[in-house]
Amino acid sequence: MGRRVFLASKEEIEKLYCVENKTIEEIAKYFGFCVECVRQRMIVLEISRKRKFSGHTGKNPDGIVLAKILNKEDLYRLYCVERKSLECIATLYKVSVTPVSRLLKKYGIPKRILNGSSKIALQGVTKEKLEKLYSVDKLPIKEICKILNVSDSVIDRKRRGFRIPKRKQINPLMGTRTSDSRYNLVFSPDHPNAKKYYVPEHRLVMEKHLGRHLEPKERVHHADCDKTNNKIENLILFKNTSEHQKVHELLKTVAFNADGFMFPRMSPVLGFLI
Repeated sequence: MGRRVFLASKEEIEKLYCVENKTIEEIAKYFGFCVECVRQRMIVLEISRKRKFSGHTGKNPDGIVLAKILNKEDLYRLYCVERKSLECIATLYKVSVTPVSRLLKKYGIPKRILNGSSKIALQGVTKEKLEKLYSVDKLPIKEICKILNVSDSVIDRKRRGFRIPKRKQINPLMGTRTSDSRYNLVFSPDHPNAKKYYVPEHRLVMEKHLGRHLEPKERVHHADCDKTNNKIENLILFKNTSEHQKVHELLKTVAFNADGFMFPRMSPVLGFLI
């Protein structure tokens, strides 16, 4: 019995290798021959091998294969007549979107523009309108998309194009916390003097009482020295740190009894005023 010879036709191998995107090993298994027989047959039939993609070569093997199996008429029919998307065509031929896009350019087929409704909606998006919805009314992105009838990516692209600053991400669960100095802090991201979005509660109470923002150098003192008692009657405003410090120096030399009366503080060891 003589040795078997692999005599598959060029059309059969191209269909398996180029259209169905099978590997040489899979083709060899399909015909029941060794891999070397398939390789030699491809050389004889002048079927070019797929090269592994390298970012340094500047060539895309998917594009080379696609150009051989997808002619201009078929691509025009799929893209312009049947109006399939680039992703759909790429999935159909088992390639990425990039070679399909390049093939459109090579064949001179113009890319589709946005559909009519989206294009009209985009024409109506002005900087003033978007700034009002985004920065003034502070509507959620999903609500803005519904109003303007566009996607969230279009909103973000338009916002950057109009140079509208991005909103601060505010966590609604953030409320109050206690600082390392035992002061109550309130989450106030829009406050001009906020530090990491928080402002001391006693300063906010004083500002509400005065009807203005406090200067950074102004200090608010707790009369009963309880940092958590932020009632307005317990707060005293000083114009700077120096005036505030004088009060604390005075408090070091006095003490209070149970009725709240102030008297000189005595040293239990030395027996005189300190």
